[in-house]
Amino acid sequence: MRTCYSFTHFSRLFKQNTGEAFSRYLSKVRLEHAIVLLSNTDKPIDQIAYECGFKSTSYFSYAFKKEFLVSPLKYRMQMKG
Repeated sequence: MRTCYSFTHFSRLFKQNTGEAFSRYLSKVRLEHAIVLLSNTDKPIDQIAYECGFKSTSYFSYAFKKEFLVSPLKYRMQMKG
């Protein structure tokens, strides 16, 4: 989908309407999708990172741990029991 807004203008409108920065929202959506994949598949962590839109596994792990206070691998181990 294309809009006639610049990214900056779109981001400003998004924050005005949601109270949250677009980049923060996008990161949360990506991490929530990662939770689903970690819980329901045996895909490698690096593959999950890329499928969720992260450009590096290290940044994915950093963002995941910052959001959920546990690494993706540890989360998966806890979910598997």
